[in-house]
Amino acid sequence: MKLKKLIVTGIAMTFAIAFVDAGTLKGHVKYDGKAPKSKRLKMDADPVCGASHSGPVYSESFKMAADGSMAEAIVYLKNVSYSGGSPADPVILDQNGCIYNPHVLGLGCRASTAD
Repeated sequence: MKLKKLIVTGIAMTFAIAFVDAGTLKGHVKYDGKAPKSKRLKMDADPVCGASHSGPVYSESFKMAADGSMAEAIVYLKNVSYSGGSPADPVILDQNGCIYNPHVLGLGCRASTAD
């Protein structure tokens, strides 16, 4: 229930920030409570995966940043018009040792107005 409250609060804050300054969106997604302990991934199913890492590998399904905010969190804005173009720098999704980097990658899609 705390996670749901956190997400709703984060979205509400996002909308407030977006309406105050309709060109910039900045913020942090904070987790209310103690973060779950990271789970170690079993890398022995594929010898290449395990051999690619010098130490243990942990799940990134819940990732915290050094400042206590959630890392790689995605915030969805609904019913927001966008007049900008594509980002200047390409986004790169890479796989090293059976781990994707970044673990989370958000993609946007605009509805077509063509018939």
